[in-house]
This record gives sequence, C-alpha cells and structure tokens, in this order.
Amino acid sequence: MGPSRGFTTHDVLLKELGLLDGASGGFVEFENSHGEMWNVEWNGSWSVNDAPQDAPPFGLKGGSGRVSPLSPGRAD
Repeated sequence: MGPSRGFTTHDVLLKELGLLDGASGGFVEFENSHGEMWNVEWNGSWSVNDAPQDAPPFGLKGGSGRVSPLSPGRAD
C-alpha cells in the first residue's frame, strides 16, 4: 500500500470497485474503519488480497448494489 492516503465515502469506494470490472491491470487499495488493508484487482479475473475470486468481490453486481467493504461478500 502506498504512503499517500486519503479519505472517501462509501459510495465513491463502491463506484471505483465497480469500474475495475474489465479494466485489465486495474486495482483499488483501501483501509477500512477496522484498520484492515484491502487490495482488489482485476487482471482478467478478480483478486482480493492476492486471493483469486470466483465472483466480483464485496457483492458487487456490475458496480451497483449496496455492500459493505468490511469483508468480502458482506452486505449492509
């Protein structure tokens, strides 16, 4: 994770995660309110913290749907 960090809203994070779908080499890094670090990547398939995923992470459905970035697949 890089040394430069900023704050954003839940909606912006979900939008950025949704934009990864199909963006080869794209990634989003973030830290949640529990201090857990996450790296979500798209490079032909999804990867969360270097673990391959069978489906979009965090319950994403083409970038829509309300989900919580606290843990993969956990809905609000």
